[in-house]
Amino acid sequence: MKFTMRAAAASLAALAGCAAGPTPITTAAAEASCLAAVEARAGTTGASVLRADRDEERTAIVVSVPGGGAPYICNADVSGQVTDIRQPPAIG
Repeated sequence: MKFTMRAAAASLAALAGCAAGPTPITTAAAEASCLAAVEARAGTTGASVLRADRDEERTAIVVSVPGGGAPYICNADVSGQVTDIRQPPAIG
């Protein structure tokens, strides 16, 4: 009986760390989604990631497009779905 209780306790302890909800993707996957979305929006290719910041709810990617002026800011949720793309006005 002690062995069964220990096994059950170990199983419950392992499950306690699990959280329900979408499985977070890697920053690289969010970057790929944002690059594709920004290139489609800009009608060009050759976009590159300048910066990526990730938190628990989203990944914010700053994307440069050749000849595109100010960089685009793209947000992706934890599943990699692009939720917002914007391009601030160029300064200068």
